[in-house]
Amino acid sequence: MRQFSLLAQALELAWVVALSILIPLGIGLWLDRRFDSAPWLTLVGMVVGVVASTVNVLRQMSAIFRALDEEYAARKARRRAENVADSPADEKEETD
Repeated sequence: MRQFSLLAQALELAWVVALSILIPLGIGLWLDRRFDSAPWLTLVGMVVGVVASTVNVLRQMSAIFRALDEEYAARKARRRAENVADSPADEKEETD
């Protein structure tokens, strides 16, 4: 199940990058054709797209890292609880 989740996140990230760049670039191309200002609005659109893509990737990666950190902390807490339950201190109390 986790592998599917990772694949879904990777595909979502790819779409975010592609659309974040292509949409402003397309708008820039359209505006350049309409106002005969090539290549300036296309370049502005490309820069806006790259910045938007970078921000979106950083947001998604931050969320992924937070989720992984929470999962790691939960596993660590479970292991501690298992170790406390299996410790010899319980056996000493029973024999006394």
